[in-house]
Amino acid sequence: MSKSSLNYEYDSEKHALTATAALRVERGKEISFDLKGLGAIYGYGFTNEQYYPWNQTRIQNERFEVNNTQCPVWLLEKGFVIFADTKESLSVTMDQNKLRLRCNTADITIRIYADENLTLAQQQFLNGLPDFRRNPGNEWIADSVFCTWTQYPRCITQDRILSFAKEIRENKYPCSTIVMDDKWEECYGDFSFSKDFPDPAAMVEELHRMGFQVILWITPFINDDSRGFQELSAKKLLVWNDKEDKPAMLRWWGGDAGLVDLTNPLGKQWYKEKLLHLKEQYGIDGLRLDVAYCLPAEFLKKLRTFSQALKPDFV
Repeated sequence: MSKSSLNYEYDSEKHALTATAALRVERGKEISFDLKGLGAIYGYGFTNEQYYPWNQTRIQNERFEVNNTQCPVWLLEKGFVIFADTKESLSVTMDQNKLRLRCNTADITIRIYADENLTLAQQQFLNGLPDFRRNPGNEWIADSVFCTWTQYPRCITQDRILSFAKEIRENKYPCSTIVMDDKWEECYGDFSFSKDFPDPAAMVEELHRMGFQVILWITPFINDDSRGFQELSAKKLLVWNDKEDKPAMLRWWGGDAGLVDLTNPLGKQWYKEKLLHLKEQYGIDGLRLDVAYCLPAEFLKKLRTFSQALKPDFV
């Protein structure tokens, strides 16, 4: 129970909360929280102009898309967490100590976590999230994780990654893990290294000798100019547009792509075999699956089980 109270208004009625609760908000209706006196406001996710705490600015976002960089959660210094438990788009307004939320497409649940301080309230929130995988061991998270994106964005090569690793060691940074991020592939969806990596297996072996675990960045997208797209399309193992009898296409930051149909056992098997190849051919220690929210939760659970079968500490 919080030492403070969280006041809110819904359907023309005012309420006050001091304990954890779940609030049902009907489609198209607004719920308004009074944040005055509750201290600094954190959360909301990534934006082009990042303010911390959020008390410093006004937010008006009529289409807040819930995804891997925007989480509908607000953390209040005085011991509250406000979480919109939905994947639907939201209307979000923060102005003059007010937080107003509305969903125009579905009923939503707002979960309030309250405790004596924010640390305890946040722990309540985290405990309430689904946990379908074990925590990685200390060898992965006890010290720093360096990602190539922070240094090179999409301009990575075998030479640059090895140089990157050597600089980490020369400067004595505590680091056990390197994440090889975007643009190692020849083409998104082929799961093969580009010509900028003449001997990726030797590169991974060298990184291991230097004491690094190696994680590879992947996505669920299969670009239309990849060999994988042609193979999967011919077998109808992509998510299909039945009306036009062709793969359902989407546009993402890497181009035009389809998605492997993971409801089809053959689609699942194709995807798993690609991941197995990365582990066995190159000695990769783990995968960073970007945009994982696009994939069914049940598949992610099975993927975790599959990964553990490859190697107990594979992450």
